[in-house]
Amino acid sequence: MSKTFILNSLLLLSQISNPEIKFLDLKNKLEKKGFQVIVALPPKRGAYGLLREADKKIWINPIVFELGIGTQTLGNSKK
Repeated sequence: MSKTFILNSLLLLSQISNPEIKFLDLKNKLEKKGFQVIVALPPKRGAYGLLREADKKIWINPIVFELGIGTQTLGNSKK
């Protein structure tokens, strides 16, 4: 992974209020398997999480952290 991507990920995660430890653990495991976890609004309107299998990208809507469902969203992101 590029250093820029890692730095951007860390910057985004630092802006999340009280990131869940389980979420971070799952995110790290997915990234080790080649997935890119993006904490930003998913390209599909109204989605909390979105998986695009073709290029192994997962979007996580930042609102899920305020709702306390970050880990569940990452674990259940759908295409």
